[in-house]
Formats: sequence, structure tokens, C-alpha cells
Amino acid sequence: LIVDELSIGYGKPLLDPISFTLLRGEKIAILGQNGVGKTTFLKTILGAIPSLGGQFVWLEGTVVNYFDQDRKIDLSLSPFDYVHSVYPDLTNTQVRTALGQVGVRKELALRPMSELSGGEVTKARFAIMALKKSNFLVLDEPTNHLDQKAKDSLFEAIDRYPGAVIIVSHEKDFYDGLVNYELYF
Repeated sequence: LIVDELSIGYGKPLLDPISFTLLRGEKIAILGQNGVGKTTFLKTILGAIPSLGGQFVWLEGTVVNYFDQDRKIDLSLSPFDYVHSVYPDLTNTQVRTALGQVGVRKELALRPMSELSGGEVTKARFAIMALKKSNFLVLDEPTNHLDQKAKDSLFEAIDRYPGAVIIVSHEKDFYDGLVNYELYF
């Protein structure tokens, strides 16, 4: 990803223009106070909102996998039904395996997500992400609602991930030792 003098915001710029290059396999943490523009930056580079100036270029062949902290999902669905709704061609065993790999096992996979903890719902969302082939992760506050064991597992998964990663997080304890560099907004 090449970001060159990118200006972001809604009508007027939230920040000074942003420039950086993120190469294959590099991981970056984007930091800053709430409301400064971190999520706006992500939504701009993902094409959800227009830039106010400058440019960004995804290199050819980049396939992004995005964890949106604000994504609304149907909590009346079970994790099993949720994964199956996104990947209808998977067998029951494949859906159960995907959920099991993120720690949603047995009866938890069949309970409505409205009855689950925020962390369990987040894990079901990670199962969806794990099934998507990608070479670039964009993670907006992925540790919200997760307990320490789940955070440790997520850290290990991101550490092993061979593609590039952008992480927005307020938890230095989480990303410390994981990222190549930090970008402050």
C-alpha cells in the first residue's frame, strides 16, 4: 500500500496529509486519541468514503481482509448460522472446524449471538475472516471484548500472517513486538 499526501475527513481535513508505504509482510500500528481519524483513514483507503486530496494505491494483486469494529451483524443468528450465511457452500463440518479454530465450540456455536459475550461474537467474526484468502489485513480495534487468552491467540495469528497488516489499537501491550512501526495520528 502506498499512501501519498492523503487528506481524509468529512468536508474538511481531520489531519495533516498522510504519507507512508507498507510493504509485503510489514505490520503497522496506527495510534491516536478517539475521534482523531484512525477509522476514517481506514474507510478512506478501503473506498468507503472519498479522500479529500492526495492518493493511495493498492499494489496489483492485493486482497484485503477487513475487521470493522463497527460492523453490525444479526445477533439473532448463531455463530454457526452466521458463518454458513457468508459461506453457504461449506459443509457443517467445515463451519464447525472454522468456529472451533477461533474458540467457538460445541453448544456456543449454536446459541444465538445475542446470548453470547462480546468476545464470543468477535471470535465468530474472526472465523469469517480466517476463511477468506487475503494478503493484507486491516484490523480496526480487533481486541475489543477479547480476554487475554484470545488476545494472545490473535497476536500469534497476526505474527504468523505472511501478508501486510494495519492494526488500529489503543493497547500497546497487544501490538508491542508485533508491528514493524507505529504511525501516530
